[in-house]
Amino acid sequence: MKATRKSRTHALLLVLFLVSLPQRVAATWDFSRHAIPLAEIMSGGPPRDGIPALTDPDFVFPGAVTFLRDDEQVLGVFLHGVARAYPTRILSWHELVNDRLGDNELTLSFAVDTDRLTVVDASGRAVEQMTVYWFVWNAIWPETARY
Repeated sequence: MKATRKSRTHALLLVLFLVSLPQRVAATWDFSRHAIPLAEIMSGGPPRDGIPALTDPDFVFPGAVTFLRDDEQVLGVFLHGVARAYPTRILSWHELVNDRLGDNELTLSFAVDTDRLTVVDASGRAVEQMTVYWFVWNAIWPETARY
């Protein structure tokens, strides 16, 4: 009996809560009023889909790299015996990398504003058996292939 009264009370509270939520109203924008002339307003960044993902990057061994400084920061990924180094300068241009480490198809997502790397597998699940390193590549792990 008490359970029925309790569940009715919860249902009533839920209905009251839902009724009290503000209704969505379509936004109407008045573009005739502005402090900045419309001709002076420019885009704030790349257009939609304007940052292309890096797909199947080519990797080279450290001795063959000529486009990076020895003190350049990279994110190193080590998964199931395969090590890769992704320069943060290149990650910031693309933000997404579709790569394969051994038999694992991965998507690496780099957040430029937080310097955070998220790695997911082909099904979209976060890869947890992986180690990510920040380092100055040549000083710490000179045998790692870089793209």
